[in-house]
Amino acid sequence: MRKYIAIGLIVTGLALIGIGLTGAIAQLGALYSGASNDPLGEPSTDEQSRADSMLYSAIIGGAGVPMLGFGTILLTVRRCRKRS
Repeated sequence: MRKYIAIGLIVTGLALIGIGLTGAIAQLGALYSGASNDPLGEPSTDEQSRADSMLYSAIIGGAGVPMLGFGTILLTVRRCRKRS
């Protein structure tokens, strides 16, 4: 039972980290894409709002780190106890 909880936490943590990382990289790519397409023009969205969106995505990804860590610890403890 503990094995399935650990695997579930690991998968959920990885999914949250992936979603957060994808969102942050997408915002960064959109920022540089707009700057390279029209270097002297006004950006369609403010850089501060893009930074806020990247921070929001990073917070989402950061929420997955404790889940991933706790799931890894549970799985490691289970493996060590099974060996001994």
